[in-house]
Amino acid sequence: MPVTHLMEESVTPTVRRSRSETLVSVWPVFLFLIASVFGTAAVALTPSADGRPVAAVFAPGLSWTETFQRAGGTGATVIARGGWDNVVVIRSPAPDLLRRLRRAGAWMIVDPMGFAACLGSSLLSRV
Repeated sequence: MPVTHLMEESVTPTVRRSRSETLVSVWPVFLFLIASVFGTAAVALTPSADGRPVAAVFAPGLSWTETFQRAGGTGATVIARGGWDNVVVIRSPAPDLLRRLRRAGAWMIVDPMGFAACLGSSLLSRV
């Protein structure tokens, strides 16, 4: 009588995860992604206060004239306008330019080269 060998079947157990377990396991990946994006943007868009140009973003809905007056009221020189009426690129050798722009109502002050790189270089035009 022949000897037959019974081979054990290799069965990999299927692990079913609940939706909350799946979210918990991918949560660190999303946090790392968000931190990387915002960290890179913060470094690329941080303006310097050493006399180089800065882009100032004022409240949406301002006309170009209002934006120009607010930026010019800081004593800085307007060197370009943004793709929207509320964005202006200015330069001033004064070390307190960022503070003066915030007082004039600027919502955000960024490095114009980083800003143009993020949004497309066609968004900046000479005045």
